Amino acid sequence: MNKKLIAVAVAGMLAAPAAFAQTTVTITGKVMATFGQFKQSGRAPGAVGNSSENLVRDESSRIIFLMREDLGGGMAAIAKIDVRYATSESNAGQASGESYVGLTSPSWGTIALGKFDFHYGNSASFTGVHGGLQTNPTAIMDRAAAGATAIANQTRTQNAIRYGSPKWGDMFEVIVGYSANATAASTALGAAGATGNEADYGVAVRKGSAWNVQPKIYGKNWEASYSYWSSKPDGQVGMDKQRGDSLYGWYLWGGLRVGLAYNRSKITAVGGGDASNRTAWGLPIAYNWGNHNIYLDLNRARADKAAVFAGTDTKANFLGLTYAYDMSKRTTAAVSYSRIKNGANAAYGLFAQQQETLVGEDPRFIGVTLQHRF
Repeated sequence: MNKKLIAVAVAGMLAAPAAFAQTTVTITGKVMATFGQFKQSGRAPGAVGNSSENLVRDESSRIIFLMREDLGGGMAAIAKIDVRYATSESNAGQASGESYVGLTSPSWGTIALGKFDFHYGNSASFTGVHGGLQTNPTAIMDRAAAGATAIANQTRTQNAIRYGSPKWGDMFEVIVGYSANATAASTALGAAGATGNEADYGVAVRKGSAWNVQPKIYGKNWEASYSYWSSKPDGQVGMDKQRGDSLYGWYLWGGLRVGLAYNRSKITAVGGGDASNRTAWGLPIAYNWGNHNIYLDLNRARADKAAVFAGTDTKANFLGLTYAYDMSKRTTAAVSYSRIKNGANAAYGLFAQQQETLVGEDPRFIGVTLQHRF
């Protein structure tokens, strides 16, 4: 009898931590890097300096911490910290990826505070799974002013609140995001005129803000989405307003996925009138069989209609091609080629203009990428 009591007591002590351990932490992420060559052609006569370089570049490697605590009644507290480390250089790392804290419920959805991926990249491209960033068609789809200006920062939108609806009918959902200041930090309240800080209080210039609304509808083998973006900088005189509209859809036949994407980017000058107004189209294609993956992106930016670009050639074409081989469920090797053909007055550069492209130049990148996901 005593032995049975002791066994029950020991089992109770072992089970007790599990009963109280309501918070779960999941660690995930990837390590990804590329070796390749970047080259600019079509340089202006008399241009000095090298026109190419070999480089080893990090591909947004990250460690992600996901936290969840059940609060009862189906509601849970959630948090995410996305820490980015550059594998190819000295880097202390910081939570520069999408990071937030919030509440979620299957009945009313999710609301969170932090920084989020609003609008940019809403073009149905499939290369991001395996290819390097230089194959990303955001080089064309999320830029305005003949390639000189990024729309929606081409990165996370900070100082933001996001609401995500439940999945109604398991085929429809919507995300609504608001930022009190999409272009500066909010570490100092009322820092009038201070560059890089919130600057609404006590300032005679406008208050900044940004909005993103993204409904999505999908089925077993198809998806369609629209993204609306509107922003104006906070407390900064002379900064233009942005408007972005992106629409995409794709359909899956067996291993073949074909999509279509449309983007309109508009910049309104402070004094009124368009500083930029252009449209772009994209054709993303992916084919997967066994361990093999092929990704193709064809994108075209049409001429900018703003008066400042009248009579100039601001068109551009983007080609991105990737072959990837899955060595396991978590490890992939890929080879990629990407290039942009700019009009005489266009300056679209590869992802985020990490190598500056001047008007009329044509950037090109070829590389080999290794990735391990965990």
